[in-house]
Amino acid sequence: MAEPTRTIEEQLRALVRNERERLSVPENAADDLRMRVATAKGIPQLADRLRGETQAELEADADKLAGALPEPQKTTIDQALRQEHRQQEQELRSRYGLTGKDWIRG
Repeated sequence: MAEPTRTIEEQLRALVRNERERLSVPENAADDLRMRVATAKGIPQLADRLRGETQAELEADADKLAGALPEPQKTTIDQALRQEHRQQEQELRSRYGLTGKDWIRG
């Protein structure tokens, strides 16, 4: 049995669906390029803010954006251990109601 002829509405829906798929491919490729450039520049969270048509334009924009960000604060292991020690000391002081004179440092 032959397949019934599709209605004009079904044909239009198929055309619209095909056109949407065709148009979304370049957009996805551009998003992918933006994400690759942003990741390479260390700012993947800002990929959607990059502007440009070519990879070189996106890289220049990423450099400009990354330059505007503050430098991340680097914590050494020693600094982290000191901070942890201070927090533990404060917890013990408050738990036992100790003041500066009551506290004996070893």
